[in-house]
Amino acid sequence: MNRATFNKEEHLCHKKDINELFTKGSGLHTPGFVLKWKTSSRPQNYPLKLVISVPKRNFKKAVDRNRVKRLIREAFRHNKAALYQLLKEQGINIHAGIVYTGRSLPSQERANEKISLLLLQLKKKIVLAGDESRSDT
Repeated sequence: MNRATFNKEEHLCHKKDINELFTKGSGLHTPGFVLKWKTSSRPQNYPLKLVISVPKRNFKKAVDRNRVKRLIREAFRHNKAALYQLLKEQGINIHAGIVYTGRSLPSQERANEKISLLLLQLKKKIVLAGDESRSDT
C-alpha cells in the first residue's frame, strides 16, 4: 500500500522553474485558492512537483502563513493519489503551484474540500489535453 506522503523530492524548489510556472503556466481557480500548472519536459522521480504560496500581504505573521501552508500540504497529501495515477498513465510530468488568496485562516475541512476540487479540475484538464493530442495524431 502506498503511503500518503509529501517528500522533499515532490517540492518544486528551483527559482527558475517557479518563475516559469507563474509566468507561463495555466491557472485554475476556486474561491480562496489558485492552482497554476505547467507540463515539464524534465524527467522527475514524481509525476508532480508542487510549490505552496501564502502571500505576506494577507497574513502578516509567519505563524499564520506557515499554518495555512501546513493545511494545504495535508489536504494535497490526502488527495493526490488519483492525480498521480492519471499522470503516470499519461506519462506526463507537471509543475504546479497552489496560492492561498483568502484573508482568513481556513479550516482543515475547507482546505481539504477546495484542494480536492482543484485537483479534480486539473485531472479534467489533463484528460481533455490528452484526448486532443490523441485526436491530432
